[in-house]
Amino acid sequence: MHKLKEILSRTPSWERRFARKFQLLAVARMNELLEKSPYTQQDIAAKTGWDKSYVSRLLTGGGNLTLKTVARFEDALGEDVLMVTGKPHGSQHRHWVRPSSGEPVVGPAVTRTVVGTPVKRVTVYAGAHE
Repeated sequence: MHKLKEILSRTPSWERRFARKFQLLAVARMNELLEKSPYTQQDIAAKTGWDKSYVSRLLTGGGNLTLKTVARFEDALGEDVLMVTGKPHGSQHRHWVRPSSGEPVVGPAVTRTVVGTPVKRVTVYAGAHE
């Protein structure tokens, strides 16, 4: 635990806030997709090899939500949680939008690298209830 506190103390506050917002939006979308699907948490656990308790923690925002975790969830559900849009050399903005209005939830941010490929814009559809 001491090591974690040390790492967090070196992480800029804006980065911690950004990560938390991303996690909340992704978790909301995961829950929305699961509710609309014919699958249960138990089905997702069986398809991913995770414990049902881990799936439950993920869906309540308590698990370690990484891009790899989201990708495995997407594969098990057969739906996209995250949608990467834009051309490799296009816009240099990352933002989230509400699907009903297209209104940004979070404004422009720095470009990040995901699996070695520059991602210029990431749109996370967090559902109509956002």
